[in-house]
Amino acid sequence: LPLGHPQMRGFAGTYDERWQRERAPWLPIDFDLRAHQVCPPDQWLEGELHGDEPFVVKHLHPRVARLEGRLPGVRIRAWVSFEESGERLVEVPMRLDTVRLWPHRERGVIIHRGLLEVAETDAFDAKLLAVAAERLREGRSSEHYAHAVVGRLHPSRGAAATLDDRDLWNGRTGGAQDDEPPGVLRERLRARADRELDAARAQLAAHGLDPDQYGVPTALSPSTDAPVDPTDLDERLKEVEREGAALKAQAEQQMQRICADAGLDYDTLAAGSHDDASPPDFSAERVARDLAAQLEDAAASGAPQVTTAVDVAALRPTLDEVETLLAACYRRFAHLNTKPPTRPGSASAQLEGAARRGDRLDRVDYTGADVAGANLRGADLSGIYLAGANLRDADLREAKLEGAVLAHADLSGARLDCARLAGVNLGGARLVGATLAHAELRAATLVGAELTEVDVTGASLLACDLSRARFDQATGEGMRIDEGKSLEPLSLSSAKLPGLVVTRSLFVGLDALGADLGASTWERCALVDAVLDDAVLTEASFSETALTGASVLRGANLNAATLVSCTMRGVDAREATLQRAQLERVDWSHARLDRTDWYRAAARSCLFVRAALGEARLVSVNASESLFDRADLTGTDFTGALLYGASLEEVDLAAATFAHAEIGRALLRAPRRMGEGA
Repeated sequence: LPLGHPQMRGFAGTYDERWQRERAPWLPIDFDLRAHQVCPPDQWLEGELHGDEPFVVKHLHPRVARLEGRLPGVRIRAWVSFEESGERLVEVPMRLDTVRLWPHRERGVIIHRGLLEVAETDAFDAKLLAVAAERLREGRSSEHYAHAVVGRLHPSRGAAATLDDRDLWNGRTGGAQDDEPPGVLRERLRARADRELDAARAQLAAHGLDPDQYGVPTALSPSTDAPVDPTDLDERLKEVEREGAALKAQAEQQMQRICADAGLDYDTLAAGSHDDASPPDFSAERVARDLAAQLEDAAASGAPQVTTAVDVAALRPTLDEVETLLAACYRRFAHLNTKPPTRPGSASAQLEGAARRGDRLDRVDYTGADVAGANLRGADLSGIYLAGANLRDADLREAKLEGAVLAHADLSGARLDCARLAGVNLGGARLVGATLAHAELRAATLVGAELTEVDVTGASLLACDLSRARFDQATGEGMRIDEGKSLEPLSLSSAKLPGLVVTRSLFVGLDALGADLGASTWERCALVDAVLDDAVLTEASFSETALTGASVLRGANLNAATLVSCTMRGVDAREATLQRAQLERVDWSHARLDRTDWYRAAARSCLFVRAALGEARLVSVNASESLFDRADLTGTDFTGALLYGASLEEVDLAAATFAHAEIGRALLRAPRRMGEGA
């Protein structure tokens, strides 16, 4: 029932001038806790619930007339610590006061609540909250839980401790959530593997081959592995490393024996196996051709049964699949390889000729080739392997480079205007001074790419990996980044990218120090530990975007910017300017906003809780319905400000100025110090 329902209205209390003067915004003194009830009075229970009571539900299920059961017999316990270290836990008495049932779903929820007195009205003094569950008749000591909490806060072992909940929950509820017993997934996977083994044995037998001779088992061996104990992760990792080293040594010994039997030099083969910079040399056509030739030789030598045992045509789809898979892996991860060696001589004429003839260049190997200055305008280079190639000053305007591998290539000064670069791997490539105007990059890899002074006018980057990419001093208007990600710092330092559009992107460690990002758009983005010091963000638009972690905007220019439903919680934006900015529902709580300039800005319904606004200039600002509770407003200038309905509880107003400010219906309660005109 809503609080305004006639049956509930009498519990709400009295909201009069006395309440406004003495209690607002807190509940009135005659507030009745029964107002928190959400169900009609005939569903209220007298006395206390223990948590194991039986229940019966009649005629509330579409098919079953009567449902009965028992509450799960669980007790919730909670603790609060007022210290960051988690020491000196204070237990919060918890009480089971609500049972909610959804009979048609055969599900229910029990709710425990507890009250604890805190010193701060926003409970900021409570640094840590810990919750545990235990069976009613299997309670644990407070010392046990204190040890569990401290263990989770340990600098090195805390992460492993969080994987094991047994010290916070001592059993299973046996309820509906336990639909699937332990080990079911493992058994299903084992059954699937056994079916695949049966199919493999049948295929070998159909070709006249003995599956046992080729080491194909009839079934997987029963697992004797015990469930992994998260508390023993360190020892388990060491055990895995020891087993891995032993298996590697065993494999090397077997390879040495095989090479000796075949008259091959193992050391030479081993050295070659580490040269992973080259593209895969596997060719389905070549393997099929060689296999057919070997079968012909076998038949000519008097072994016709071999030709009937192996069907080359039937193997071809599998060989093609292997070739495609190897090529895809190379395209995806070529930037993780070492840079291929440089080939002697120039290959520009050769590649230009192949492009003019329209030769198919997919998977053609030009790794390490010197094609500097090549004229490849409009060429179809889809899928070509150019890792580590020298493409300095090459003309690649309007070229088709879908799926091409350009990892570690040097494209400094190259022209890639309007190039089509879907799926291209540019990881570790150098594009210093290159032009990417109106180029289209989709699902491209630019990990560690050097794009200093690149021209990205109108370029479009969709779902690209920009980790460690450097666009320092890049220029161009209207660049678009959609669904971009950078889990390692992306640098836009000193870039001039007016009109940049960034949507649905995640950047960790974005460095835009001194960048000109005027009139840029940021929609539904997450910027973690971003550096935007001295950045120009005039007329920029931020929507549903969060700057979190240690993000900084010191000295940034946000004049006439628009921010709607954004999180700027805890950012350091000292000396930033937000003149005439339009802000709504922006969370600046705990932010460093000293000496910021908000002249004639609109900051409606914003949060400045515990923000530092010392000596900030909020002249003629519209901060209606905003919360400044417990903020530092030392020396803040609110001259001519509109603070209608704002809350300024427990603020520091020393030397603050409110001349000609409109504070109608504003809540100014228990300020720590008062300033002029307050």
